[in-house]
Amino acid sequence: MIRSTNISIHSNQLHTGLRKCLLLLSCHGLLTYSHGWADTPLDHLANAPITLVQTDDTDCALKNGKLFSLQTKSPHDTYEIWVDRWFMQVKTPDHTRHIMQPGQPPIPLGCSNTYAGEQHWTIDHIKVIAP
Repeated sequence: MIRSTNISIHSNQLHTGLRKCLLLLSCHGLLTYSHGWADTPLDHLANAPITLVQTDDTDCALKNGKLFSLQTKSPHDTYEIWVDRWFMQVKTPDHTRHIMQPGQPPIPLGCSNTYAGEQHWTIDHIKVIAP
């Protein structure tokens, strides 16, 4: 049985708390590329070294979808990327690690549509592992 409780938090209190938390993390060196651009299914921010892209694919087209892939924009750095999969707007336990080297072709993750429903991926964490 699921119980819900109404909690009233003013947006100013929430934003102040988040700012303090982020400041604390950044001071301790714990904050890397993380969650800044990972809140949407497609990650197209210009400053992100790794992006999620959707491309046409024959298999995915049969399911009325696109192919999700990880793509690097860095000509020099190797990255470790952790990716989360969402199925029908619910985060799944799939938390996968990928290594992307400079000039590597995109890494396919899967189709945006399956026969059972929609899915997408978000970038959870990016770390430079070799310059």
